[in-house]
Amino acid sequence: MQAMRWLVCLMLYSQHLYSPRLAAFISFDGFWTDAVLGRQRCSRHRLRLYASAEPRSAVVSEATTTARLGRLSHIGVTFDALLLDQFGVLHDGSTPYQGAVECFNHLVSSGKKIVLLSNSSKRSGKTRSKMASMGFNMAQGATEIITSGDVVFQCLSQLQDSSALGAADEFRGFSAERRRCVVFGNGDDDWEYLKDCGCQVADVADAQFILARGLFELHRDAESPPAVLGAPPLHALGRRVAAAAGAAQQADVPQLSEAEGLVYDVLLQCRAAALPMIVANPDFTRPDGNDSPMPGRLAGLYEAMGGDVRRIGKPHGLAYRIAADWLERQHS
Repeated sequence: MQAMRWLVCLMLYSQHLYSPRLAAFISFDGFWTDAVLGRQRCSRHRLRLYASAEPRSAVVSEATTTARLGRLSHIGVTFDALLLDQFGVLHDGSTPYQGAVECFNHLVSSGKKIVLLSNSSKRSGKTRSKMASMGFNMAQGATEIITSGDVVFQCLSQLQDSSALGAADEFRGFSAERRRCVVFGNGDDDWEYLKDCGCQVADVADAQFILARGLFELHRDAESPPAVLGAPPLHALGRRVAAAAGAAQQADVPQLSEAEGLVYDVLLQCRAAALPMIVANPDFTRPDGNDSPMPGRLAGLYEAMGGDVRRIGKPHGLAYRIAADWLERQHS
């Protein structure tokens, strides 16, 4: 069987600014290897960086050729499948970019397989509905959506199956009996998400891990309402963590807000209990014009405190391996 040729269009950003001009196009000869983006084991297949907006976009160290490309349509005919980000590549969160719907739908009608990769803590069904409402042809069998939240959900749901996603390296040490967690939530669908994947909210003393889905609410007690965090900026907390690590002067640390103080206290307790943090959205900021912090920033702080952090989503390998499995099934 002839190997499938894939195109990957990733949203890269600088200084927390999302822009379609920062999209990078990477082609793969043959099937996917798990040595993607930041992993150096790239011996099975040669990777070629086809377009880059700036030197920082050259995230694949073994790139062999580079060329500037004006339009995705110029190269769509070369590939059987595409892996696309959504925010900053297809739309800005609410409005499609000019020509994106037409290009996307043309690729689908031309028989291309498209996988959308998204660092969303929510499940993929909501993303599919949102994309369809914006005019994108989300035909089943031609398109697949993989959100970081869905990957975490599947892993937690399948912990009892050692041959399934629950056996992923990111969930080493977990078991079907170890699903109690402290939750930094998105404030939207946290309870539904936890119930459906078989997890329970617990305080630090009874928890087995931290689940980081957002910074809008903190869930520590299944019998009580969550603490409202409201996505605090975390700048002062970052200085506090740096000072504790000896990387900044205590005198330079501003006073923590009430929300930051709560986050810090909980992280200290979790670190003392050696709880691993599962990050269901590794992004650092939310593209809302305010640079609202996302779980990736929380993860960085916990890591700086010596915590065990396990990130799920772009640019980490598990989401790409799931995409590879889907594409190979479509190609077989």
